[in-house]
Amino acid sequence: MTEKNYTRHALKGFLIIFLGTVFVSFIDYFTKFFLARKLTVEEFGLFYAVLAFVTFFNIFRKLGFSQALAKIIPEYIAEKKFQKLKNTIFQVVSIQTVISLFMYGIVILCSNLVAKYYFKTSDAAIVLVLLAIAFLIRTYQLPLTNIYIGFQKFNVVTYMRALRSIFLLLAILILIKYGVVAPALAYLIAPLLLGIFHYHWYKKYVAKTLRRFHINIFDKRSAKYLFAYSVPSLMASIGTAVMQNIDVLLLTYFIGLKSVAEYNIIAPLALMLGYASSALIEVMVPVISELNAKRDKVKISAGINYVFSFLMSMTIPLIIVMALKADYILDVLFARKYQGISIELIILLIALLFKIIFDLSCSILVALGRPKVTTKLTLSMLLLNVILNSIFIPQYGLLAAVGTTMVCFAIFGIISFGLLNRLLPLYKTSLNLLKLILPAAMFYTIFSFADNQIFSIILYGGISSVIYLGMIFVLKILRIKDIKTIINRFINK
Repeated sequence: MTEKNYTRHALKGFLIIFLGTVFVSFIDYFTKFFLARKLTVEEFGLFYAVLAFVTFFNIFRKLGFSQALAKIIPEYIAEKKFQKLKNTIFQVVSIQTVISLFMYGIVILCSNLVAKYYFKTSDAAIVLVLLAIAFLIRTYQLPLTNIYIGFQKFNVVTYMRALRSIFLLLAILILIKYGVVAPALAYLIAPLLLGIFHYHWYKKYVAKTLRRFHINIFDKRSAKYLFAYSVPSLMASIGTAVMQNIDVLLLTYFIGLKSVAEYNIIAPLALMLGYASSALIEVMVPVISELNAKRDKVKISAGINYVFSFLMSMTIPLIIVMALKADYILDVLFARKYQGISIELIILLIALLFKIIFDLSCSILVALGRPKVTTKLTLSMLLLNVILNSIFIPQYGLLAAVGTTMVCFAIFGIISFGLLNRLLPLYKTSLNLLKLILPAAMFYTIFSFADNQIFSIILYGGISSVIYLGMIFVLKILRIKDIKTIINRFINK
């Protein structure tokens, strides 16, 4: 594959996943918005507290295979090792099926005890059972998604995520009269419907490639190579899962369901600005893995520099807008039902900036064959987060939860980027990130004059955006000729 094709392929994959992610995020947030308005604060908090509990156990089922497949599959395809590829896929599916049956079976059997002593309400029991069954059904779907990514069929990944969100929303709209049970039932129905589509896409793209090869799930060499990447990734994934859920789990136990509800209002608002980075990560890992297998560090460094510069340049003004209008956004979306949490939203927005740096850096490190480094970083951040949360959440509640998240991502975002900089020449990237301070300060100064009227927001937003983009190009953080080159490579095969 030529340099021109790599650029076109990566950009096309990013656009497919990013646009699909924006669409999916809109549906998902509308779903959450609908639930927040239709359910009581306690019911809304209860559902997302139970969901966080069940999701936490999900990571032990994955065993780090998600990250391993994203790296291994492109390597096997590039080296035409299709027998090993088929063995690896079926090893993953077999292991995850056994673990899921054991793990979610225990959750179902213990649902009444967990509802009574942890959630402190019997209403949690039925929600626990329904979600456990839903996640059990999804056992075969998660590796399939990673397989599509490994085959670089990003359009299929986008279609499946969009369909899942649509099915969830439709089911909730129909079942909402059943209260807090409605979203749990929707989570059960959606994977059943998705099974039809998974069968079609697997048969079309994956089975066609691997049909003539026999399955040998006891292939020791394939298993050894799989676990060489999955075990370190597992530890990193456990750390990530705990980071994502520890706030909700501790808020549930120490503070109550109202704080859980508030957390699940502000967290998606902040995280929706990070969807571009999520899309880039999914595209970058298999592409960088393939380039790394070919020892092409020049293209890797150039791509990483542009990704960091572009992503941070586009994300910073969005964060500033949401931070300055936090109260207004919360009042408009939730009709003053959730007030007094704008400071917490602003803190999460700052945390998001460092989270993007951390996620990008760690994903690139994995793609470069350094999963153990990522594991150490993630587990260290997890340890710090758990310690800080355990100390401060019982006393300061939601404010402590978001504050400790910001501190942890800030520290380890800087460390992870520094480690990446040791492997690749990223001086230009570091300089561009520092240069961004000046246009960001100018954008903040101008937009802060906008009041809460739509016309004022559009006017000052437009003025500050024009000046911000002008400074971006004047300071050569982004260059017009680079953008033209990428567009030309995308258009021309």
